[in-house]
Amino acid sequence: MRKRSMTFIRHLTSAFALCALFALPASEVWASSCLLPPSGLAGWWPGNNNANDVIGSNNGAFNGNYIQGEVQEAFNISGSGSDFVTVLQNSSLEPQSITVDAWVNANQSPGNFAYIVDKGASTIDCAGNASYALYTGANGGLQFYVSDGTSVALSPDAGTGIWDGQWHFVAGTYDGASVSLYVDGNLVGSTPASLSINYSFADNNLYFGNYPDCTAQNLSFKGGIDEVEVFSRALLQSEIQAIYNAGSAGKCQSPTLVTYFSPSTVSLYDEATVVVKLINNNNTDANILEPLTDVLPDGLVVSGGFTSNTCGGATTIVDSSTVTIDGTSIPANGFCTAWFNVTSNTCGYYTNGFPIGALETDAGSNQDQTMATLHVFTPCCCGN
Repeated sequence: MRKRSMTFIRHLTSAFALCALFALPASEVWASSCLLPPSGLAGWWPGNNNANDVIGSNNGAFNGNYIQGEVQEAFNISGSGSDFVTVLQNSSLEPQSITVDAWVNANQSPGNFAYIVDKGASTIDCAGNASYALYTGANGGLQFYVSDGTSVALSPDAGTGIWDGQWHFVAGTYDGASVSLYVDGNLVGSTPASLSINYSFADNNLYFGNYPDCTAQNLSFKGGIDEVEVFSRALLQSEIQAIYNAGSAGKCQSPTLVTYFSPSTVSLYDEATVVVKLINNNNTDANILEPLTDVLPDGLVVSGGFTSNTCGGATTIVDSSTVTIDGTSIPANGFCTAWFNVTSNTCGYYTNGFPIGALETDAGSNQDQTMATLHVFTPCCCGN
């Protein structure tokens, strides 16, 4: 945001000293389990060796490297201007009330006007500004702003003390009445503001680590960026504090449920194994709240009494077509598996699986259905 003639709204700065602002490193306040994300989450990019959005479809592209972050891996931005994340324009990332947050880390100030997260550019040069942005501001500290294309509502500055080689959780919010900045769950200050965020700019993509529309100057960030999020509302301070307090446990990613037949093609009366894999992508164990129930399709029956379960529970044959899978927990950043055998005396294709929400854990429920098909096949008898 280099344009000097832009109209800036005056801000109110909170009175507490910077030494009180920067809380203990998150490693000293780790929660024992992940935090269920607050409502209104529109985009979430953990930076775990990819730039995928794990809550929606706004996957990004990153041409750089990754480092150890606060929660698993993080984007490593070199400051050269060549490595940054690009997320293509989507209206889901263009709310009028907003929170933008991330974990950030740099050994020293990345310099003035270095952009951490920014949405678009009002002009394709260095005189414009983004729709919203977290950046280092004119003094190399940390600020958040929103813009209507003419005026910019700018938060107070957290100062350069944030760039101390530690991971800090930073969040900017706008609720239609004020722009606020938080560091490690503490309010830096607020700026009274009432404007409509302009999303009809020359460039409307979302970027992490650079303001690429300014080619005459390098406005890229140098350091680590982790767990970037955009919410379609202004989070409460208590919600921001809770994310910070979760520390390296992070926010809960929904578990994944996968099922398949092994093998996927068998002859009449031969057995196939139904494999059910429960996957946890969080840094802490996901506790299983309710058993899974698998009701087999007509024509497919449980074969024999063999079952297995590595989830700390049991795979129980209820009757010839119903099996329950119970367990205690899914290990952190891992999986557990249950399986049982089935067979059929009728040729055909049999589809089995689980719907959305079938797997219930304290880290949430599965957000995608999982289905698998078994082909029962005997050429001499079935002709298929």
